[in-house]
Amino acid sequence: MDAKPLKKELYERVAALGADIVTLEFSGGSDEGYLYVDVRGDNIARYGESTDEIRKEIHRLQSDIEEWAWTVYEYSGAGEGISYGDTITYDFNNQTMSSKEWYHAVKEGEEYHDTLETQ
Repeated sequence: MDAKPLKKELYERVAALGADIVTLEFSGGSDEGYLYVDVRGDNIARYGESTDEIRKEIHRLQSDIEEWAWTVYEYSGAGEGISYGDTITYDFNNQTMSSKEWYHAVKEGEEYHDTLETQ
């Protein structure tokens, strides 16, 4: 999945908050798509605001980013029960966006053979 440009209004809110990284973690595989949004950074703080106010703003921002992401990324989660996903990262320090995919692969173990017996 290719990273899409972040909506300008969301970019400005993340920057104003002092966050460094926004991560979108999509997952699927069992016919449902899921998305976890993480907004983090060492400089998240604003003068005069309490920790509760900042937490509420982060939560609102995560919700708004999630709503936006579902409109720009097509992600159904369809599959055959094997988990897979995509991680999109917006790095504000380096002004980059990146994507990577992951999946669980079936790995068969050693096969054991013996003579068929009955009781």
